[in-house]
Amino acid sequence: MQNIEEITGLIVKHLRQELSPDEATQLQNWVDSSKVNQQYFNDINNIPDLMSIVHAYESAGKIDLIQAWNNMKAVGWEAQSSEEIAKLKYLNFGWKSWVAIAASLLLLGFGAYLRFIPKKKPVQITETKVEIPSDVKPNIKNAILTLDDGRTIVLDSVKNGLLVSQGAAQIVKSGTTISYNASKTLSSGASIYNTVSVPRGGNVIDLELSDGSRVWLNAASSIRYPVTFNSDQRRVEITGEAYFEVVHKEDSKPFIVSKENLDVTVLGTHFNVNAYEDDGSIRVTLLEGSVKVTIPQLAHVQKMLKPGQQAISLNGKLDVDKDVDTDQVLAWKNGKFAFNKTNIQLIMKQIERWYDVETVYESDIVKKLPFSGEISRYNTASKVLDLLGKTGFIRFRIVGKKVFVSQP
Repeated sequence: MQNIEEITGLIVKHLRQELSPDEATQLQNWVDSSKVNQQYFNDINNIPDLMSIVHAYESAGKIDLIQAWNNMKAVGWEAQSSEEIAKLKYLNFGWKSWVAIAASLLLLGFGAYLRFIPKKKPVQITETKVEIPSDVKPNIKNAILTLDDGRTIVLDSVKNGLLVSQGAAQIVKSGTTISYNASKTLSSGASIYNTVSVPRGGNVIDLELSDGSRVWLNAASSIRYPVTFNSDQRRVEITGEAYFEVVHKEDSKPFIVSKENLDVTVLGTHFNVNAYEDDGSIRVTLLEGSVKVTIPQLAHVQKMLKPGQQAISLNGKLDVDKDVDTDQVLAWKNGKFAFNKTNIQLIMKQIERWYDVETVYESDIVKKLPFSGEISRYNTASKVLDLLGKTGFIRFRIVGKKVFVSQP
């Protein structure tokens, strides 16, 4: 069991994206060991809220920022002058140093201080007032890669470069992109499977499979796939929502996306699959090429889609919408919420997944209201809800992680 200083070091490496895969596993094991650790890590991981918590601790007298700074200086931090130490209040660093300082000050509230020397010195000191928010901001949590042997890697914690080699593939990270670089094709033997999962409140992640096909995962989604495709088909399994750009293979290996009772078969095309459990239906939207959508248990139930069409699987039936707003379907991938006469309950489900919040309806009437509009997903929740509230038909109130929806 790591002590507090070891955990502190791992958290700082996580914030600076410098964890090795083994260190990422150590940190994840510590996080998973208790709900207290998990909540604490989630608080640390949310950079904007973390900054406010630090200043809230200071206001409550739980942390002396000047003393904390002196403690850090004693273990290696060099300020530019004694006057800077005396007037230290709020600093303007590069973001990696900034979050490391914030993490260290917050950790002081738990009886430990950070033995850490930032890579950059402060470039400027300001006296900017920071307000403690009562809003909900988009989180910065990212995906978890689960290897075939059960090991896990928190992808936003590890630095860019080679993560691990598996079978005939090397797994490489570059920003929010994870690539499988296959050096050869396995001719026999059981396939090695990995899974990438994006939590509620998580960022979209881009995955490049060993055949060159690319997948974007939305929040609260996952994909299970072979490290290399060494059978007569390229089959992956998803939950939640994913956008695919499939590479056509000369050997005509079909690419199949599976979700329980639905298969989407393609050779090379661009399409989106929305298969969230709480939506009750599965929707396959084609952007380019052609796909065949099938219910395996009912082989005769299948539809061929053309670009701009959407297959809808609901209660064992398969229908096709031939006039779909593809911009709205792909808004999530492009960093937006886009609504076009969309039911408020469907809108709130998107908001719940992105901001990791819970919706409480104080009026049944509002559940049926449709709304239209477009706004960035990287705004705070209040800005997104304000767009909806401007219609005058609905009112929102945010309390902690709950959004209360009512009539004006």
